Amino acid sequence: MASHHFANPLDSVSLDNLLAWCDEKPEERYQFIAGAITLYEGKTVDGSESKWGRTALAILNKAPDRIAVLTAFFGDFVQRAGAALWQQ
Repeated sequence: MASHHFANPLDSVSLDNLLAWCDEKPEERYQFIAGAITLYEGKTVDGSESKWGRTALAILNKAPDRIAVLTAFFGDFVQRAGAALWQQ
C-alpha cells in the first residue's frame, strides 16, 4: 500500500498501461495491484481523502475477482484507521 507521506510511484503510470499489465495475468495481478495503488483522489479542506480514485474504480470494475480486490482495498482502510488512531 502506498505511504501516506510519499507519492505513490504507480500514480505516474497511465491507467491504460496499468490495466494492460493486469490483463496479462488477471487472476493474480488485479488483486496485487489493488494493494499497491492510491485509492483516493483529491483532498478535503482538513486534508482527508475526498473520493475514490479513477484507478481504484477501474481496477475494481475490471477485476475477475472483485472480492479479492475489495479485500486488498480493505487492508488499506485498516492501515489508515490504525495510523489515524496513533496520531490522536
